[in-house]
Parts: sequence; C-alpha cells; structure tokens
Amino acid sequence: MKVLLVNKNFNIYKGAIYENIIADSGAVIGAFSIQSAHVGYRARLWKVVYEDGVEVSREEVNTSTYSSSPRTARVGVLTSNPDHYNRMMAAIATGSIDYCQAVAAQIVAESSAAPQ
Repeated sequence: MKVLLVNKNFNIYKGAIYENIIADSGAVIGAFSIQSAHVGYRARLWKVVYEDGVEVSREEVNTSTYSSSPRTARVGVLTSNPDHYNRMMAAIATGSIDYCQAVAAQIVAESSAAPQ
C-alpha cells in the first residue's frame, strides 16, 4: 500500500485590479515603499491511497483559500511647501502609483533646482 498527499491549486484569480496608495505624513515627498500585487487562489489537499499501483481511495483532507492583494504604495507627503503637498495629494487621488512617482520626481527635481 502506498499513500500520497496530492496538492492541487485551482481557481486562480487576480481579485482586486486597483492600486492601494497610502499617504505617509511621516515621510518626505519622494519617499516610496511599494509592495507588489499577489494573485489569490484556492487549493485542495487530498490523501490518495494506492494498492498494487491502483488508486483505491481519495479523501480531501484540507481546502485553503489565499486572498489576492493589490499593488500597494506608501507615499511620502511631508513638506513645508503647501503647493507641493497639494500636488502630491492630487496625484494620490488618481489612484495610480506610477503617476504618484512621476509627480514626486518632478517635485524633488524642482526642489533641488530651487535656490537655497
């Protein structure tokens, strides 16, 4: 008699298609922390018993569900310049991480070019 545990993933799904953006008032504009998206799926685990190479029984012993998660960014908004803050908050409101990065890069470049 041979006993095997067989794991099978099924129903792979992407779930949420949006991006999650968190304004971080403790980090300066230009600071980003990005977590990639994860697909969700369901999995089953079976106990399969073979005798003389022939399957004689199959029993489901576990079912698991793993949730999907969206691409998530923590975006720095700390600045003493109200115009920069408002532009960054407007970028966050678009829901696009890539756009937030572009606006932050623009603000950082402007700040670096400004006379001290």
